[in-house]
Amino acid sequence: MMNILKDLFIRLLSKFNLHVIKLPTNISIGKITQNANEFLATSLYIKQLVSIFYIQKRFHEIYKLVDLLIPADYQYLHINWIKNYSSGRGSLDIYRVVKKNNSVLFLKYYFKDSMELSRSLYFSENLFEKINYFIPTSKLIQTRNSELISELGFEFINSSEKICANDVKEFIIYIIITLNKNFKLNSINKSVNIPKYLLNYKSHFEYKRSKTEIIERFSEKDIKNVIDFFESKINPYNYVLSHGDLHTGNIINKILIDWDNFGYYPLGFDAAFATWKFNIKFESKKTVMAFKETNFLKNISTNEKDEFNRNFILFILVFTRNNFEWMSKFLLEKMEEIKKVK
Repeated sequence: MMNILKDLFIRLLSKFNLHVIKLPTNISIGKITQNANEFLATSLYIKQLVSIFYIQKRFHEIYKLVDLLIPADYQYLHINWIKNYSSGRGSLDIYRVVKKNNSVLFLKYYFKDSMELSRSLYFSENLFEKINYFIPTSKLIQTRNSELISELGFEFINSSEKICANDVKEFIIYIIITLNKNFKLNSINKSVNIPKYLLNYKSHFEYKRSKTEIIERFSEKDIKNVIDFFESKINPYNYVLSHGDLHTGNIINKILIDWDNFGYYPLGFDAAFATWKFNIKFESKKTVMAFKETNFLKNISTNEKDEFNRNFILFILVFTRNNFEWMSKFLLEKMEEIKKVK
């Protein structure tokens, strides 16, 4: 019976595009039995366990698991776990701050085969110096690995300085404008071999999740056809380096952190994501268009403005799950205009 249940469990995981890792048999987490622990899905399933521990106020149990898989460096002093839970996939969303050799490190844990880990390492090895020249960002100091998870140690940024919300918003807008201006894909030396996963905006965690939801929710409106049409019009030569997760929580003392979801994405991707996170009044087309014009469009070259407009509204449509009818109506009208020109 146990084997049948395990088989059903694994099939259920595969349905949600999750893979399975096998943990050592001596691991036991709280009241969850050893047999139930033998197979755990990466990302979502473990993070569901984390959320359970939050409800039960048993943070220490999941930390014990991490300590077992990747024991603390003997040089670490004053170890403090940071309690957190968010919606990423490859990162465990488990952090701790340690002192080592008179330096303070912020430690972040990832599943070893996760895309988030690959992105973060690629950024640190290939882009950190170039980006940091324009945009202050946290530096990767060290990496440690175990069979299942990896530990990345970043320079710790003290968040004691208070910055008003408007200043943070202006800094995020500055980031988007700076990336659009200085880090276009078509300006990169052709000899540079960029991994394909960095060019696939459709695999972005929020875009993929929101797109699936909106297509299911509005199947009667054939929203999939609209999204597919405008995705087909996106110009891959106009991709720009995008942070992929621009919101106030990733800004500390005007330093940008967390490049786990970065990539070379279409023009307008970061602008739409940040606008969605700003929670402006999406119910008003006038408000959204004015915000776009004031903060982004004036910095886009004339020959790219039409594409920026189309992409921006497409991504806003997806990120907001089409909660505002004017967006889909706007894109339908634009789609008919484009078809007539042909």
